Amino acid sequence: MAWVNKTMTYFYRHGLSPAGFTAILSSPVIADWWWLSQPLTNVQPSAARSMAPWPPLYLAVAQTCAEGQPILGLPWAQRFQALASVSPEAVLLVATPVLLLQVNRYGHRQANIQGWASDLGLSPALSTTLATYFHSLCQALTGQIPSLSQHPGKEYEFLALAAESLAGSLRPLQALVQAAQGQFLLALELAHSRGYAGPAISWVGLLASLVVGLPGLPLALWGNGWSSSLVAERWQGHDTEHLQQLAEALYRRWAGVGYGALPNPQTAYNS
Repeated sequence: MAWVNKTMTYFYRHGLSPAGFTAILSSPVIADWWWLSQPLTNVQPSAARSMAPWPPLYLAVAQTCAEGQPILGLPWAQRFQALASVSPEAVLLVATPVLLLQVNRYGHRQANIQGWASDLGLSPALSTTLATYFHSLCQALTGQIPSLSQHPGKEYEFLALAAESLAGSLRPLQALVQAAQGQFLLALELAHSRGYAGPAISWVGLLASLVVGLPGLPLALWGNGWSSSLVAERWQGHDTEHLQQLAEALYRRWAGVGYGALPNPQTAYNS
């Protein structure tokens, strides 16, 4: 329990930092690497859902956001809509870089996020879910979540996204993260043992990263997840170094600074 408190304190302190952005951006990828290494006996029956082609779109959105370009227009809308038809979790994942650039201390801009999702042609329910997820990111990254020692039983309030805005398949995944007390690998194992796969596994990883931050991501996965040829093909040659570079570029874009000295999260333009 003390270890959890320590890592959570770290993440609260450094959520609005390159390390915080790296944890958020990398955790779904690392979870996917872990899932690819598991036996196929527990994979969900629907191959279309479990193997939703989200990694290329995730990387494209992250790169485009890092370059300061908008995720708007028909080509993006078509790709998001195609993904939404097979996996709501995948849509939340690929939208994450867009949401990171809008994160602020007060959870403002929810209406902007919901409008952006609607402009892409996503359903009202999924658009609202994205806006609520955005608010949760704001809370997690700015340290508005009480620690385990201060408010037992309340430490996962940021996972309690509005029930009316969530597809039913997402609530059990949040419960798995709560059952694992935010432990990254344990949460993945629980999800896999219950038949989840693909983007659902990565969504669990992202939720867990909001609890433990970068120090809580397994070092073995961080260092060795790239050894599989399947991973290399699926993630288009992007390894952890590339992910860190993308995360730093996103952070700089969020903070409103170019290359050079990084600003303090408390004084960054967008905080």
